[in-house]
Amino acid sequence: MFRRRPTALPSVLSCLILAVTLASAQPALAQGFEGSKTEDVMAKGLDALLVRPLGAVRVVVGAAFLIPASLLASPGGMESVRAAYEVLVDEPVEFAFRRELGDF
Repeated sequence: MFRRRPTALPSVLSCLILAVTLASAQPALAQGFEGSKTEDVMAKGLDALLVRPLGAVRVVVGAAFLIPASLLASPGGMESVRAAYEVLVDEPVEFAFRRELGDF
């Protein structure tokens, strides 16, 4: 005869429990991990698989932006063009290719 309307209480309660569980799990994961061999291996793996390729893309994009940037910086003299080169090309090359693996 009368239908009972569903309430939003179970979904709100489950979201609250999930949030508390995730918030309390984070500090437990950090204990005993910092400075360990696992951290070093993970840092090197992340660097080789993700960060270095993105750094190489950054070099290419920086080289493409160097041409208009040097045109805009040229009224300031050669020092301005060198500064643009350092920021757009030299620093990304150093980050992507010359630094040690896993050293951020």
